Amino acid sequence: MISKKARIASDCVYGVFVAAVVCFVLIALFGSDEIVNPDAAYTVSRRVQAVVILAAGTLPMTIAAMAVYHDNSVKTSGSPGRNAF
Repeated sequence: MISKKARIASDCVYGVFVAAVVCFVLIALFGSDEIVNPDAAYTVSRRVQAVVILAAGTLPMTIAAMAVYHDNSVKTSGSPGRNAF
């Protein structure tokens, strides 16, 4: 087990990245299709950029979610609904 301060710090960092994921999902769903840099060799819109960032961050966020789940001992919590999973 890790110390309480380290667990709180990791939970805060995880929360910041979850907020970033929510922002990228909102951009991917409701963003504009306007080309960001039309002079670039490979032109993309903000929506496509958000989807690429989400795809690249899927594996690290999955690993981080499993680490937070393990470090916070969610399995041993008092909630029977959460313990069912």
